[in-house]
Amino acid sequence: DVTKDLFFINPDSARIYINTDSTKAAKGGFAIGGLSSGKGLPAKNIFVATADSTRVYVNVDSSKAAKGGFAIGGLSSGKNPAQSFMHLTPENYYIGHGAGSSVTTGKYNSFIGYESGKNNTEGSYNAFMGYKAGTSNTTGGSNVMIGNFAGYSNTTGYANVFLGNSAGSDNTEGDGNVIIGDLAGRHNTTGSSNVMMGNQAGLYNTTGRDNVFIGQSSGIYNTEGSDNVFIGSMVGIRNTTGGNNILIGHYAGRENTTGTNNVFMGSSAGCNNTTGVNNVFLGNQVGQNITGASSNNVILGSSSANLAKTVNRSVIMGNEAGKGSTSSNYSNAIFIGYQAGYNNTTGSNNVFLGTQAGYNNTSGKNNVFMGTGSGYKTVSGGSNVFMGNQTGYNNTYGYKNVIIGDSTGYNNSSGNRNVFIGDVAGYNNTTGSGNLFIGIKTGYSNKMGAGNIFIGNSAGEYYEGSDPSTVSGNIFMGYSAGLNWKTGDKNIIIGNSAARKIIEGSSNIVMGDFAGYYLTETTINKRLLIGYQTKILLHGDLSENRLTINSYSVNPSHTLYVNGLAGGTYAWNNTSDKRLKTNIKPLEGALQSVLKLQGVTFNWKDETNHRPGQNIGFIAQEVKEILPEIVNGGGKDKEGNEIYYSIEYATLTPVLVEAIKEQQEAINKLNTVNKEQQELINKLIEELKTVKEQLKTK
Repeated sequence: DVTKDLFFINPDSARIYINTDSTKAAKGGFAIGGLSSGKGLPAKNIFVATADSTRVYVNVDSSKAAKGGFAIGGLSSGKNPAQSFMHLTPENYYIGHGAGSSVTTGKYNSFIGYESGKNNTEGSYNAFMGYKAGTSNTTGGSNVMIGNFAGYSNTTGYANVFLGNSAGSDNTEGDGNVIIGDLAGRHNTTGSSNVMMGNQAGLYNTTGRDNVFIGQSSGIYNTEGSDNVFIGSMVGIRNTTGGNNILIGHYAGRENTTGTNNVFMGSSAGCNNTTGVNNVFLGNQVGQNITGASSNNVILGSSSANLAKTVNRSVIMGNEAGKGSTSSNYSNAIFIGYQAGYNNTTGSNNVFLGTQAGYNNTSGKNNVFMGTGSGYKTVSGGSNVFMGNQTGYNNTYGYKNVIIGDSTGYNNSSGNRNVFIGDVAGYNNTTGSGNLFIGIKTGYSNKMGAGNIFIGNSAGEYYEGSDPSTVSGNIFMGYSAGLNWKTGDKNIIIGNSAARKIIEGSSNIVMGDFAGYYLTETTINKRLLIGYQTKILLHGDLSENRLTINSYSVNPSHTLYVNGLAGGTYAWNNTSDKRLKTNIKPLEGALQSVLKLQGVTFNWKDETNHRPGQNIGFIAQEVKEILPEIVNGGGKDKEGNEIYYSIEYATLTPVLVEAIKEQQEAINKLNTVNKEQQELINKLIEELKTVKEQLKTK
């Protein structure tokens, strides 16, 4: 429409209208062109405005001394030159009041914003955008600074990226930094090779280098600390000079100040650590309350050691492992497993491996608990070794125990110095101490018995014990040895199933497989039984010091009784020293006694334990009437059993000797009489001969 205004000026504006009718072949536009003095050369456009673009052209003819450009400057009524607001050349782009106004040899810079890159002289390859962004830069190059006051104080710093309000604003010589966020790295001066991302991340860092701070206020107070990695909101906010730390997670290592070589990963992990070094905390709230100089720890798992206050040289792994309390102070601990060492407070030098191993331990020290629930209720017991599922589960105060096997020593509470090895061995032991149980179900029912040695599966399984203040002192060795024994002390039972029927008794010795199996009683005391199954070799009564060989019963009238044929290569000796005797008198009437004795032949009614066939001997009851000194027995024993008579045949020897002597004396007397009579006869014979001779001569 030719009637439309194309150029219009009024008090508030100057307007140029162009035809944008799309029906025409060429769109409308507006152009400002230069003049050309040469012939045949078209005038070059300088400014072109069309519907799809606005273009500014500069003269880049290299034949001229200076390249062309485009600039917008302010007007000035004074003598001073007008200030530049925009200056565009092939080497540099400056947009903003005073932007790049000092550049001398610097090239390929882009400065946008009030006084952006104002003092840059030789710096090249910079991009500054924002109010006073990179204002102080002089020779620093390859920097990207975007945001109000971003990199404001940078002078010679090289290859930095500052994005955000006042990001890296105090940086002067620091190189290779990436700082992104409002006030991020604001006070960094010479620190280099840092990555700071997030609102106020690394705000007060000055000379710290090679740090990575990512998250709101991450590493905010770090000044000289180097080689740190902080990732997460408020991470490492108190760190000042601590270096070589890796803190990842909300509040992770929040209070760390000078601690070094730490790895804290997880929300609030190690958040109260201040000066501790060489720690590794991984998991939500791990070591949350550990403070001070706690060092050399490895703690892994959600909430593990999160209430503990002071922990050193420990390895804690598993959710809530070593959780502890606010008064926890321990060292040299190894807790591995869910809630392992959960309540540990002051116990040190412990090793807890397994779910809830050592769960309730508070002050117990020098323990090794391995297995789910092992040492679960231990409170202050120390120097224990528990290995196996729920071993020593109810131990509270017991110390110096070695318990190995599934549920072994399960109910031990305060028993000390025990060794239980084998599934459920010593299962019900509570206060019994000084016991050695080896084998499955060995000493299973023992509660208070002390000083016992049970070796073999089910050995002493039902033994309960009685008074823990006294030593039980039993030794049961062999499969099911003393199986049903419940109470008693100072017993020695050796052999598979030896004395398995006995329920109670003390001071017994039973040896041999199934030894004592033939016994009908269930209570025995001070007995010696050595044999195999139903066969008996020795049976003794230790209370009476009596011993029987090859018999089920002890002869109550003999110290030693042999049931059967006995022999040897030497004669039996009896003590007979005069120095041991008193009231010595000659034996009288021996011959009369012997003459009264009646030897007999006989057969035993029961030849099982006697010599079969015809035997020679005396009848004890008859001998007792003549020589009671050589007859023993009679009456009843303490159990009410009849005591059979026996004869001391060897003791009969002095009687026989004296009888022989008496008989010999009589013989000697007879010989004397006989001699005298013979002499008299001889004399008479001689006299008779003389008489006969005399008669013949007459």
